[in-house]
Amino acid sequence: MTFIAFASAKGSPGVTTLSLLTAALWPRTSILADADVTGGDIAYQMIGESGQPLNTDRGLMSLLPIARKSLDAAVVPQHAQTLLGGIDLLAGLPEPEQAQAVEKLWPTIGRAFATLTSHDVLADLGSLRMSSPHLQLAREAEALVFVMRPRSTQVMHMRSRLQKLRDAMPGATPRFGIVVVAPQSDRRNAEAAVASLGEDVLRFTDYLGHVAFDPKGASMFEGQVLNRPERTVLVRSAVPVIENIAALAGITLDAGQVAAALGGKPAKPLPGAPKPSRKQRRGSSAPEAPAGTPGHSTPGPGAPAPAGYPAPQQPPASAPGTPPQSDSRPGTPRSGMPEGRVASAAPEPTVEIPRRPVGSPGRGAAPQPGTEPAPTEPPQPPAPPADRPMTRRERRGR
Repeated sequence: MTFIAFASAKGSPGVTTLSLLTAALWPRTSILADADVTGGDIAYQMIGESGQPLNTDRGLMSLLPIARKSLDAAVVPQHAQTLLGGIDLLAGLPEPEQAQAVEKLWPTIGRAFATLTSHDVLADLGSLRMSSPHLQLAREAEALVFVMRPRSTQVMHMRSRLQKLRDAMPGATPRFGIVVVAPQSDRRNAEAAVASLGEDVLRFTDYLGHVAFDPKGASMFEGQVLNRPERTVLVRSAVPVIENIAALAGITLDAGQVAAALGGKPAKPLPGAPKPSRKQRRGSSAPEAPAGTPGHSTPGPGAPAPAGYPAPQQPPASAPGTPPQSDSRPGTPRSGMPEGRVASAAPEPTVEIPRRPVGSPGRGAAPQPGTEPAPTEPPQPPAPPADRPMTRRERRGR
């Protein structure tokens, strides 16, 4: 099918996050390969579909020895592990020395990725430079997507790196693209950073779009559970970018096909989505069934429409003069409350009113006829202790 690689010129601008997000929203059958030669991280920060840690010896560690003789592309899916959420992963190499030792095998791995007919391969290459041992792996990709931040230092490194890699990879493939990771409000700054690369670089590099810098949304790839992760700024900003990545690789997607994956088609939920309850797994019609869980093909309530961006639920309009009613559904943020939490209404304080015994008159009440009020005696001073002599004032009063 298609082999797409993700890389950076220097540092960690978000290559792994974009690779995981693309694999989670990819509408076709795919495998994510952790090919970062400085050491794979995905197998350590994600867990398997059974909730257990992943086997780091299964992936490239088990695939590279086979490549010493001959590697059939059909063998590649057999070395993948399924992550919680449905992503198939080829775990990376634990140490950078191992990637250097198998430098001659990377072209064989690249050809197997490019000729695989059952899956698309999305590879996280990490930092890519001219001296990288997996440079031959990048040559076999159909599209090479670079990630950077809108900073002057990264723009300078990216400009030099793209020019050198283009000279080292003549021909029509791989096609170069660039994605900028910046806050959602910095769209103009992201476009200005791409323009700073220069016309000579943009002649062979396509600008694929701007992905929002969202640490809260990216935490779902670090084991955090989010309420409706498809509504995060990270996911919504990545939908058009993923469509452009597919077009760069020569894949034509139907309108809204990537956005349809957010509603559970196919059944590959985002890793941060909460697990369904036992009643929901049995097919109950409970209104809180999360969309996109395995074996659940019907989108849950509040799920975005298949064609378009996910839109938040709007509260019903209230009549004039009536105070607006708050929405207490799970996952619906209230004013002043963080997303994913539900504000609980504090109970009003209750005041206990002391009640007089039955039959006892109240203050100022007149006595009942035929009854005489009890005589009242004047208050007596307290008696002094027996072991203390009386004072003169006490003797006079006595």
